[in-house]
Amino acid sequence: MENLPRAGEVLISEYFSEYGSRFGESSIVERAINSLERANIGTMDQLCAKPVKYIEKIRNVGAKTVELIINLRNKYMGDNGYDLDSVFPDISNPAETSVEKYIEEHGISVTSPFIICEATNAMRDAAVKTMDQFCSKPIRSFHRLYGRSPGVYTLLSYIQYKFIEDNGLPPVPDPAETYIEDYFRGSAPTEVTKNVINKTIARLYVSDINTMELLCSRSIEDIYKIPSLGNKSFEFIARMRNMFAKEKGIDLTRIDAPSVYSIKTYFKSNNLPLFNEKTVNAVINYLESRGINNMEELFSLPLNEFLRFRGLGVKSKKVISYMLEVYVKEKDYR
Repeated sequence: MENLPRAGEVLISEYFSEYGSRFGESSIVERAINSLERANIGTMDQLCAKPVKYIEKIRNVGAKTVELIINLRNKYMGDNGYDLDSVFPDISNPAETSVEKYIEEHGISVTSPFIICEATNAMRDAAVKTMDQFCSKPIRSFHRLYGRSPGVYTLLSYIQYKFIEDNGLPPVPDPAETYIEDYFRGSAPTEVTKNVINKTIARLYVSDINTMELLCSRSIEDIYKIPSLGNKSFEFIARMRNMFAKEKGIDLTRIDAPSVYSIKTYFKSNNLPLFNEKTVNAVINYLESRGINNMEELFSLPLNEFLRFRGLGVKSKKVISYMLEVYVKEKDYR
């Protein structure tokens, strides 16, 4: 209801239709009207209440359309006695406002000096100097923040939101990529605990992997080498990575190069919940002790030779049989 025009207000569509031909072609005038209405700007007074910075960032508005909008806005303001300085006396310039100074000024009312110090250090580490830089990307794109205190992420989310609201800037658009955090939390199997999910997200973000597309571009061998990544986190990553790749039609076999899979990586990434971790680890240790370190070496053995290995129980043999079956299907052996 707030966006409905009040009595006596001049509609964007009427004013632009009447005077737009003086500043541009009819197609540009129509595009400007549609773009402003999509941005919930329906009257000339609403348009005059927005800084030029806001108009420039309206989605799908080109340079010619922006120029026409500003020319018509200036004409309306001039005809109606508006003073630009009095309309926007407190508007900050995002290109000049120091992000560290802004955090220090507005963060003290919502958090502790320690968190403020951590937040300014985070911005310094990310080479972000101005609020313009900070507000040009979604807060989650600064994924290294996840390696710091949760209070830092909360404070910076608040700071970005406050600056955008106070300066009448448009919301930061979401990127086309799928964030690790969103996908993991929204699609994780019910048996995976929140603790495992949170630790896994943190380990990936600290390793500069913050989207599912980026995760799928890394080989499973590289993922296994991520520091401090536990077995449960690795198995969870493998499951979610395979699920996302299947949804998006990504061919992981080309990325992962199955012919060089190590026994340890392949067994853990394909185990799922079929066999317990103790049994799988015992099989891995047994095979490596026999000098069998990758899937090609295991596959090259005569079909039933591994059944004659001493000390290998029935469950362990089932693990190997299952892994070989998965590997044969992946490699498309005939």
